[in-house]
Amino acid sequence: GCPDRNTIVVPFELQQSYLFSSTYKVLDSVVMLLRDDPDLTIAIQGHSYKKEGVKTVCDRLSKERADISKRYLLTRKIPASRIRSVESFGSLLPLNAGRNPWEISRNARAEIILLRYEQRWLPDHENSHLRK
Repeated sequence: GCPDRNTIVVPFELQQSYLFSSTYKVLDSVVMLLRDDPDLTIAIQGHSYKKEGVKTVCDRLSKERADISKRYLLTRKIPASRIRSVESFGSLLPLNAGRNPWEISRNARAEIILLRYEQRWLPDHENSHLRK
C-alpha cells in the first residue's frame, strides 16, 4: 500500500541501515517541519523488504533504520518528547510488490508519521471518562 499524505518515506540503501545523502535530505526536511510547527509530533517506523535477507536480517534492518532516524533527529535538537513512538515492522508492510529494482529499493525505508499533540494514544480504559 501507499503511505498516506501524513507519512514521509525516509529512503535507505538495500541491506543497509546507515544514513546517506537522500536519507539526510528527507530527515532534514522533517527537522524543518518540526521546527516550523510546535504542535507537530511524530511516530517513526522502520521497514525492510523480504529480498534483503532472512527474517532476522529484515527485523534487524528495520529496527536499525527506525533507531538511526530517531538518533539523527535528536542530534538536530528535536526534543525526544516530540517522538511519540519508534517501531519496527521487519518486512511485514512493503510499500509495493517489488516487481523491479526501483520498487524493491523503495521498500528499504523508515517512515515518519506526522501527528498532532491532541491525538492521544491511550488505552481505552484511560479514555473511558470521555464516553460518559
